[in-house]
Amino acid sequence: MGSHLAKPITEKESYESNAHGLNFGAAAMQGWRVEMEDAHTVIETMDPELEGHSFIAVYDGHGGQYSAIYAGKHMADFVRRTVAYTEYKTTKDVAHLQTAIHSAFLNLDESLKLQDEFVHKHDTSGCTAICAIITPSHVVVANAGDSRAVMYTTKGTHQLSRDHKPYLEDERKRIESAGGMVSMQRVDGDLALSRSLGDFQFKDRNLPPERQKVTAVPEVQVHVRDSEKDLCLLLACDGVWDVCESAEAGRIVFDILGDGEKRMALVAEELLDQCLLRYSKDNMSAVVVGFAKLWEEHGKEGEGVEGRRRRRQPAGEEESNDGGKASERGKEEK
Repeated sequence: MGSHLAKPITEKESYESNAHGLNFGAAAMQGWRVEMEDAHTVIETMDPELEGHSFIAVYDGHGGQYSAIYAGKHMADFVRRTVAYTEYKTTKDVAHLQTAIHSAFLNLDESLKLQDEFVHKHDTSGCTAICAIITPSHVVVANAGDSRAVMYTTKGTHQLSRDHKPYLEDERKRIESAGGMVSMQRVDGDLALSRSLGDFQFKDRNLPPERQKVTAVPEVQVHVRDSEKDLCLLLACDGVWDVCESAEAGRIVFDILGDGEKRMALVAEELLDQCLLRYSKDNMSAVVVGFAKLWEEHGKEGEGVEGRRRRRQPAGEEESNDGGKASERGKEEK
């Protein structure tokens, strides 16, 4: 059996909620891949002691699903365990939150390496990680890999992460300094991204994280929230970005709202369906967060996603969809 199916699996795991004046929607679809290796997380209230703080993330797995599932269950907890997070709770200085999420990536990677799947079962999986902490005043994004975070505002499209590809000059230099090479735009001719969690076959125990061929060190960016401009935040794996530029994905979301859709889970589902129609061959996961200004700018009345689905289907057929089944994939363990 190859890496792709004869027919895509289009049933979706989806989730939606409202909290702190935000509308959350998430969806995941296996698509053409033989296995589903993605995970995602939506935690509306990250900490009961911090009002208005949410955590969302997408993890795109490869070589198996273990790394992505582990990260989906535990990343937020690793953030909360850091000294910097404790300092943030006292000071509300966003610099501490940046340090906390940076440390969490490295600590989770170390923990992952000690799991039985890697120690005794020779798991070789890895995953990207794109995580965002939404506070009342900022959005803090940490990224390792080629998943992506994009903020859409009334002023345009603002990418809050950089795709970590081996052929980028700084990434190539680090890979080569660690004894690796970039061949066919891949690390050692194999891995198509240059930062990830897991992938320990590319990591040397004698090198610090920042000098590894494939590093778990994230890049962290901060967006200052503006209630008069912020529309929505989108986190998605490369199954979306392989077929959509950042601005195009935003237009798709706005068009869905313009057709009258009110449910963010269905907005996320329809985004994935549109990527499938654009011939995405990968697993697809997306988390969409709508800010108050989104509905003012783009919300309209109409039949929404259900109307779109009816129009797409030949007479007598029903589009395969689970109608918004709540996802447990990548949910945080309580």
